[in-house]
Amino acid sequence: MIYIGDGLTDVPCFSVLQKAQPKGKEGLAFGVFKPAQSEPAKNAWTKLLAPGRVKSLHSPRYGKNDDFGAILRSALAERGLKIGLAPQTAIGA
Repeated sequence: MIYIGDGLTDVPCFSVLQKAQPKGKEGLAFGVFKPAQSEPAKNAWTKLLAPGRVKSLHSPRYGKNDDFGAILRSALAERGLKIGLAPQTAIGA
C-alpha cells in the first residue's frame, strides 16, 4: 500500500503501514504540506518526517513534470513489479 497523508490525523495510518506488515513488505507513507506556509512545513518536519513516520515530504503536486508525481509513479511501478505485474509504459503518461 502507498499512503499519502497531510497531517497528524494520518499518523495512525502511517503506523499501520510500518508495523502491521511483515518486515520487507511494509507500505510506503508520504507526507504532503503547503510549502508556502511556514507553520505547516515546520509541523510536517517535526511530527511526520523526523520521527520516521513518512519516507519523505512534498508539496501536493503530482503532475507529469512534478517531482512528487515522478516519485509516486516510480513507487507504483516498483510495487507492481514486486507482485508480478508487467511493466507498463503508460504509467505517468
